[in-house]
Amino acid sequence: MRHSGSDGAFSGGDPASPSDTTRQAARDAWQRTQGGSTGAQTWLSELIWREFFHQILHHHPHVVGHAFRPEFDALRWDHGKLADAHFAAWCGGRTGYPLVDAAMHQLNQTGYMHNRLRMVCASFLCKHLGIDWRRGEAYFAEKLNDFELASNNGGWQWAASTGCDAQPYFRIFNPVTQSERFDPRGVFIRRYVPALAQLPDALIHAPWRARPLDLAGAHVTLGRDYPMPVVERPQTIGAAPLLARSRARMPDEDELPHTSRETTSRRARSCSYVKRFRASARSSHAVSSTSSSAVKSPDCGRMSQ
Repeated sequence: MRHSGSDGAFSGGDPASPSDTTRQAARDAWQRTQGGSTGAQTWLSELIWREFFHQILHHHPHVVGHAFRPEFDALRWDHGKLADAHFAAWCGGRTGYPLVDAAMHQLNQTGYMHNRLRMVCASFLCKHLGIDWRRGEAYFAEKLNDFELASNNGGWQWAASTGCDAQPYFRIFNPVTQSERFDPRGVFIRRYVPALAQLPDALIHAPWRARPLDLAGAHVTLGRDYPMPVVERPQTIGAAPLLARSRARMPDEDELPHTSRETTSRRARSCSYVKRFRASARSSHAVSSTSSSAVKSPDCGRMSQ
């Protein structure tokens, strides 16, 4: 195979290798970012995340099947019939949370899911349902047509706060506010959850807020045409369900992050996840964290494959 030019482009009609194609695409994206292209900037950022997770997988192969931070292998995830029922509802798009359900229907029908939806669904499974991230990781691996081990694993550990990340327990995506913010008219939900298609824009993100008259006008009966939420609503879910399974003390207020002014509900959810992490740490004193201390992740998390 012959090379021409310093950029490694192939001559003589030979096809470029995937690595050369990626390098050229990265150069093109960088040039476009200098011209103000936000799309190119986003694409380049995702590429950096892909390369970062490949580095993690190469240097820390234990992440396949285990938390990047070994002390978090002791997290007390839910198991049993109720957890299995919740997992089945999540897989089948029957959680009662329209954005999560629409995203899972998209995945099951097309083999694709938008990056933001991957983060929302992963956060919901781990931090609202309390189910082991490895179960979700395996399901995505089975369904995604763009599955790639390093990125899928890295994205799930990012969402579960078991990976190489500076912001652990307090990152929780609210599926209602995410839906209202990024799809205010509910176009995506109407496409993949047609049972809710006739609800007004203001109600389609959280149908339990609808008055009986609104539901009747949209021909929706909750529990029949569309499921009731499988867990408490995001604005009310707090520490109670998780505190019962942990004996670690609640963190003091000054131990919680002060990067922003958390609301009371967010602080409660943070406390509940802190308890899981501290309970894990106390049950694994002998685990060394030296393998994770020197690793820094990019500025913000992604689950791109």
